[in-house]
Amino acid sequence: MLTIAACLVLGSQMYGDRDQKVRDDMQATYDGYARAVLAHDLDGTMAFLTPDIVWIYPNGRQQHSAEIRTELKQWEDSIKPGTKMHFSIERLKMDTDDRLEAYVTLHYRTPEMISANKPEATSKWHDTWIQSHGRWRNVRGEQLAKG
Repeated sequence: MLTIAACLVLGSQMYGDRDQKVRDDMQATYDGYARAVLAHDLDGTMAFLTPDIVWIYPNGRQQHSAEIRTELKQWEDSIKPGTKMHFSIERLKMDTDDRLEAYVTLHYRTPEMISANKPEATSKWHDTWIQSHGRWRNVRGEQLAKG
């Protein structure tokens, strides 16, 4: 009986550790993505996305890799020094060991917003990530409607 209890406790600790490791890995991935965007590193930003990436917006518009790259370049070119960006993970759902869904909020503040003490801009996303060769890459992102 003691052996069964010990296995249950250790099993839940290992599962909890695995969940925490995945959450930490995903936060590090989102942090790296934000650093690449803020550094205007378009190739570095695109390296976080799969070649067949699809982004879907609340109005139903879809973008694929080439369109995403074009818009990311325009956005990165417009970002001023001192801009702050952070992703907060609201929820993760493991589909398989190498595929997960992340519900995140993007927090974004320009230097003008900061100096005028304006609130940050936010957008919510439901992202699907796949892991290959020890690295997470975004295969699908759906921007959620504000509500």
